[in-house]
Amino acid sequence: MTGPVVLWMFAAVCMFWAIGAYNRLVRLRARGADAWGSMEKQMRKYLPLVLAHLNLTSVPEVPDPSQLEALDLPLLWHRLLKELLQLEQTLRATRHFPLKEGASKGLKAAFDSVLTTWNELCCAPGDLAGAQVPFELHQEWDAITEKTKSSVGGLNQILERYNEAIHQFPASLIAQAMRFHSVEKI
Repeated sequence: MTGPVVLWMFAAVCMFWAIGAYNRLVRLRARGADAWGSMEKQMRKYLPLVLAHLNLTSVPEVPDPSQLEALDLPLLWHRLLKELLQLEQTLRATRHFPLKEGASKGLKAAFDSVLTTWNELCCAPGDLAGAQVPFELHQEWDAITEKTKSSVGGLNQILERYNEAIHQFPASLIAQAMRFHSVEKI
């Protein structure tokens, strides 16, 4: 074979390899976005659950933080609502670009603060009316949390595979050219 034929064959093999590597990265990103959507769906169940428990049907599904100031609620419930609103805002901000650099860090912080406030509320001593958190609400919250943690675990596995893929040598060149970045786990 002559030199130009070998050169063209080498160029064709490299081009097909590059397209295959790019498609693999895009498929991993799509799986990550799907898993993010599943996790987001579970996380969005917390606020309506708490609003329904507090009989705040007149408040919109995602109330303005200034509306919370007017509500006559115990301090921990007020704080939980604020944390849930922060989680909602973070979910809205990351909806269109879930695999953007830094998106998962903000979501992890918001979700952790919601769970911390919930645990404080559950551990708070009851009063004459009973426990701070009714048993039924506690069960529903735990069911949502279990599903959320399961979807977060699935997302983290996908993100781990994605991060490994963009750091492998040949694919790292394409990832760098396409500006694909590592995504932090939640």
